[in-house]
Amino acid sequence: MDITAPLLNVTRTDTEPCCFSLQIEVPAEQVKKAYGQALAKVRAKVRLPGFRPGKVPTAILVKQYAKEIEAETQEMLVNDSFKIALGQQKDKLALQAQLDQESISPFNQEEPFTFTVKCEAEPEFTLPEYKGVKLTRSAINVTDEDVEEHLGNMLDSRARLQQVERPAELGDFLKVNYNATLPEDFEVDKNGEYLVKAENSWMGLREPELLPGTIQKLVGAEVGAEVSLEVTFPEDFREEDFAGKTLPYVIKVLEIQAAVRPELDDELAKSFHAENVEDLKNRVRDRIHNQKTREREEELRNTLIEALMAQVDFPLPPTIVEYNRENVVREIVRTQQRNGVSEEQIRETIKESMDKADQIARQRTRFQYLIEAIADAEGIKVENEELSQQINIMATMNRSSVKKTFREMTQSGQLMQMADSIRSSKTIDRLMELADITEE
Repeated sequence: MDITAPLLNVTRTDTEPCCFSLQIEVPAEQVKKAYGQALAKVRAKVRLPGFRPGKVPTAILVKQYAKEIEAETQEMLVNDSFKIALGQQKDKLALQAQLDQESISPFNQEEPFTFTVKCEAEPEFTLPEYKGVKLTRSAINVTDEDVEEHLGNMLDSRARLQQVERPAELGDFLKVNYNATLPEDFEVDKNGEYLVKAENSWMGLREPELLPGTIQKLVGAEVGAEVSLEVTFPEDFREEDFAGKTLPYVIKVLEIQAAVRPELDDELAKSFHAENVEDLKNRVRDRIHNQKTREREEELRNTLIEALMAQVDFPLPPTIVEYNRENVVREIVRTQQRNGVSEEQIRETIKESMDKADQIARQRTRFQYLIEAIADAEGIKVENEELSQQINIMATMNRSSVKKTFREMTQSGQLMQMADSIRSSKTIDRLMELADITEE
């Protein structure tokens, strides 16, 4: 339908930052014209006995298909006139506008048609000076202590447990019997029975503890000792029945085993894919250097982003903020679930974390708009080859075909998110190239 822009009556109301509504009035002559076009579209679709296709009389159409014709007319009027009205504004929509259903005027082809749409616009702001941000790149120093610590961790992975005849030390494993004395009204489901009583059970004197506070009490204990203690379970303990409770326990030590590291020699070094001990140490040193380099560069990138973010403060579309806030909350929930936190405690954590989630969501939203504006200014784009490479990686990881992976990623919106992520990373790379970095 061809609606003439000057004939539209558009009233804009700014409701809050980044939010506005457009009340649109289409004059009666345009409504009548749209009604005629809608009538023709419905006529072309209708099949009635006794009439050839497209030849049903208007009177019969209007009588039998009045609602369909009106709905078609309203859809044409809303879509076409909103497009024109929005084109008269300077704003770029942050998301699809919402039609206020209650604002739609009763339909009459002889009268003006009015409706209201609610819009959220992307923020307008002045880019900060993003070229020449001053940064300091610290020198990487790998000490002999760093290497020895890393080697120790590698040897720990090859350690063997060995029974020892001495008092228990930190890091040992103890075979124990333990028993808790429960109040009469204390109820425990099957998942928590292992916390009440166990025989010939192994307990490590290292984090995470099986029973909170036992490491301190059991270090120094000898075989045959019976240790009495009060165990206080934290409020967010994984087993809800025990959360926040304090119970008396008796733990009897049956056996003590220590993890004994193997001696590092050339033969053991070869099992770590090195030629000898010296080669292994050099490889470890290089590995630590590379890790520290990655950490330093990541810290530099974060410092650069923080410096730019500190220079901008602009209003944000509330729906986009809410979307990011929901993502933050989902991340909190997933982390809590992985840590075995109870559903009740997760709900409590969410309540306590809403202010923080809102703050993080606003930071993410503001960063997204800032980095997108810089990418536009620098002409940074995502090439098809870059997306194809990531799609191939995802297909391989999921053991799926590239075609199927592409289709699923497109339908879920993951492909667009991936493109945004690639563009964001390329933009930060560019910012690092433009930064004024002092080498220490």
